[in-house]
Amino acid sequence: MNSGQTSERVYETLKGQLLRGVFHPGERLDPAMLSVALSSSVTPVRDALNQLTGEGLVETRTGEGFHRPHLTAPDLQDLYRWAEQGRTRAGRGGPRESARGDGDAIQLWG
Repeated sequence: MNSGQTSERVYETLKGQLLRGVFHPGERLDPAMLSVALSSSVTPVRDALNQLTGEGLVETRTGEGFHRPHLTAPDLQDLYRWAEQGRTRAGRGGPRESARGDGDAIQLWG
């Protein structure tokens, strides 16, 4: 398996585990232990944890590493709704002009 496939597999597996509640709120996510469980080196695990941190599914604490955040189900639903809206907007392209009634053009995204 090449590094790209390994990284994607590790990311998808960790994301699925987080969404299914495999890890308890506040639980420390140790990259070395996870790498053994995921049959991977530590680097793809750290990369996946950093990506999941950007998505809000994992948090980092200074000097304490990665942790599962204390999110409630509604918090998680809001987070994914927000992320989906961002992806939808990003997929629409760049700004476009829309004429206002006063003749001035304004920039709209979408």
